[in-house]
Parts: sequence; structure tokens; C-alpha cells
Amino acid sequence: RVLGVRDLDLHVPDLLTLAAAWAELQPEHPILVEGIHRRADGTTFPVEIRLSRIELDGEALILAMARDISEQRRREDALRLRLRLAHLAQTSTSDQLMQAFLDEAERLTESTVGFFHLVDPDQEHLHLQTWSTRTLDEACETVPTERHYALSSAGVWADCVRLRRPVIHNDYAL
Repeated sequence: RVLGVRDLDLHVPDLLTLAAAWAELQPEHPILVEGIHRRADGTTFPVEIRLSRIELDGEALILAMARDISEQRRREDALRLRLRLAHLAQTSTSDQLMQAFLDEAERLTESTVGFFHLVDPDQEHLHLQTWSTRTLDEACETVPTERHYALSSAGVWADCVRLRRPVIHNDYAL
């Protein structure tokens, strides 16, 4: 029997496992399972579902409480990323490490271009370090042979250096 269920659209990956868990549920031992909640707009987010067996008017019921675990997942993903990058720092070149970092930054921000350029101490020249894998594969027609050049000759991608603040170019034509 379901009591007081609001407009929930929960999806648990393995319903047979959930059904077996329900059958074995003891009042003193709640069970935690993970699932997906779908909002009215169709977007989804991960939830932890806590199942407890309760008695109400002499009838055994299952109480299910769902908790949004999106932030927890983001923290876990960030920790896995840090560990992966720490491992790469021990086993890869600095260019490989920077490229892996850029690949992850693009993935997390849904960007299409990523690069590292360093500003020389004179604040007038740039030194090209590396691009993300996607940038090299999709955005760069040719890799420049000159890796050191004047800031004044750099394109819009160097606006952040000239303006001394973060800059976002949405839908920039490559």
C-alpha cells in the first residue's frame, strides 16, 4: 500500500534487487539503494533511497525516503579527478598532465576549447604550453611552430590576459 506519495518519478537501476531487499527488510535495519529521480521538465538527478519497514495500524508498510545526492556525486567525481591527476603527475610529462587537466576542465564545464598559455614576466609575451585533446582534434587546423609570441598579436583567446579577468566567448566561430 502506498501512502501520501507525491508526484515522484523514481527509477532504481535493478528493481529485482530492490524487491528482494524489501522482502528481507527488518524494522531495525533500513536499506539504502541508489536511484534516479526525474523532474517534471525531464531532467534527472541521483537520489539515495532509504527503505524502512514500519507498522501503521497493525499493517506492515515500507517507508521510502529519497535524498538528492547530486552534490555528493560531484564531490566524489572531483576526488576521483584529483587522484587521477595526482597519479599522472607522478607518471607523465608536464605537458601530458596539463592536457589531461584541460580535458577534464572541458568535460566539467562543457567547453569546446581548452589551452594553457603562460604570460612572460614582461607581461608582453605569451608562451604556448598545450591544448586540450579536443581542441587539437577539432579546433586547430594547424599547430603553430612558434610557441612564443607577443600578446598584441594574440586573438580573442588572450582577452583574459589583456583584460585581467575571466572571459567567456559563447559560440565563438572556430
